Amino acid sequence: MAPLETLLSIFKRRLKPDALESSSLSKLPPELLAHIATFLPAASAASFALCCTPVYALLAIPYLKCKRGHHPFKTSEFLSLLERDLKDYIACYHCAKLHTIKFDRKHILDSSRCDSRVSHLIDKYIGFKFSHVVFQMAMKRHRQGSYSCWPLLRLLDTDKFSTKQHDFRETSSVKIANGTLIARHRSTFIIHRGNDGKFSKYWVTFICPHFSYVRGRVIHLPNGKAEYRMFHKSKGNEVEYGPGVAKCDCCAHGGEDDVSTTCSGLIQCDYCATEFRVDSMAVGRRKEGRAFIITRWKNLGEGKSVDDPSWSAHVTEGEVVQTHFVAGSICAAFEGKEEVELASLLTRMERTRLLKFRC
Repeated sequence: MAPLETLLSIFKRRLKPDALESSSLSKLPPELLAHIATFLPAASAASFALCCTPVYALLAIPYLKCKRGHHPFKTSEFLSLLERDLKDYIACYHCAKLHTIKFDRKHILDSSRCDSRVSHLIDKYIGFKFSHVVFQMAMKRHRQGSYSCWPLLRLLDTDKFSTKQHDFRETSSVKIANGTLIARHRSTFIIHRGNDGKFSKYWVTFICPHFSYVRGRVIHLPNGKAEYRMFHKSKGNEVEYGPGVAKCDCCAHGGEDDVSTTCSGLIQCDYCATEFRVDSMAVGRRKEGRAFIITRWKNLGEGKSVDDPSWSAHVTEGEVVQTHFVAGSICAAFEGKEEVELASLLTRMERTRLLKFRC
């Protein structure tokens, strides 16, 4: 929002000259206050300097204006201490500035995003146009309790089509559960003879830096028929999911199209808080096509720090940042139940469109 020097000048005008008199610290000599500050982390001592005019006069030079004499600290670390008392601001870890929640919408625009250093990883592994700054804002409103975080959460939802034929759809939605933000991302591929070239060449869904991707493959059989399969790469091995996959224990298939519906089961990453599943169902009036629904759930953490392992493990490539969670807990927290059927992952309109899709 402003350089550090400008920010300090603003706080200096807000300092209360007599605030120290109402505190028991007023009974201590200035030398002892300065000595106490040496036991604090440098960022905390700098934050303490802004509590009132007498303390500012005592500690501003050694901790705010002079860069020598104490351990260096990041501006973002200092701002994170200040924003605790600023109800409408969050400290941005990407640009080391304070952002007001009032201008939330600008942080989802490419032209004004300050998390550009990791935005390509966010779009790749979390969701299209997901903003870490808006994530911080939503979680701060949630912790405040008296404010509604619903408008901020809606900014993180996306719904897009990649083709005019609507044979590929990508949606993302978020929910706060148990004090953390959980993101659900769903990719739907509709494959038939008219677009099987795209299926095996272009349609890729990235899961996480450790599972890499899930993609399609078309296998042409000797009898002239084509078999459509999905596979993901894990630990150097390719694991396939085709129409013949056995029924899983995580959901109960039912309905008239039970025979033509398969599920890979719920799969967990060993390193980041990610779970996903691959569902398949026949589509079209004559069931001549096939839809693959790839759903992934991610626990993104509390949004307090960019160094939180729950967050950093999702946007770190080449370095293993391990987090621990109970298998099935992420999906269950978002969906509100442990056993999830494919029908509950799709709205009635989405399911109708798939069943009536014209191949």
